Amino acid sequence: MLDVEMGFIKDHDDILDLIQDMLYHVLTQVYDQENKILKQLNAPELILKPEFPRFTMAEIHELYQKNTKIDVSQELDLTPDEERWICDYAKKQLGCEAVFATGLPQAKMKFYHMKGDNNQARSADLLFRGIEISTVPQREHRYEILLEQMKSAGVDPDSIGFAAYVSAFKYGLPPHGGFGFGIDRLTEKVLGLNNVKEAILFPRDINRLAP
Repeated sequence: MLDVEMGFIKDHDDILDLIQDMLYHVLTQVYDQENKILKQLNAPELILKPEFPRFTMAEIHELYQKNTKIDVSQELDLTPDEERWICDYAKKQLGCEAVFATGLPQAKMKFYHMKGDNNQARSADLLFRGIEISTVPQREHRYEILLEQMKSAGVDPDSIGFAAYVSAFKYGLPPHGGFGFGIDRLTEKVLGLNNVKEAILFPRDINRLAP
């Protein structure tokens, strides 16, 4: 897992642009420099543009429902089939396998995410070849609002696990955002593997803790 934080941002687009540029650079360099190895491993061809398509979740629901006749209007999040479908749609129609799903509902956001307009969070999912590899939010940096959101989520800001974290916001933090990036998932999709466990040296699941 790669964890990235960026401070002194202007808005949420700064974070989306950062992860977009990072992924584009990494993938184009890997496919350029290790093309021979990727071909030996039967890795799929890379279809990517410097600027990834951005769809709101509502737009994805509408496109998916229109093309598949499957009703997803009540879904708070994208279904796994929608994630696969929108990546395939963007690949064929827009020439890019990476897609941002923006306009995530506030009902799905974490307490430390910043709220946007129209009951949406300032957050997006980055999808690549059919799966989410990162959630990319702007963080809530305003102390009083953060406290309100923590309490609404049932989190005690005075608890020993959060008191030190909250104190930093009390004295002022700049607008910031960040993301966790699934390197194992990216490896799985770059190589065209059947399961993410094949991209991990010592995979863990509910039935395996060792080695």
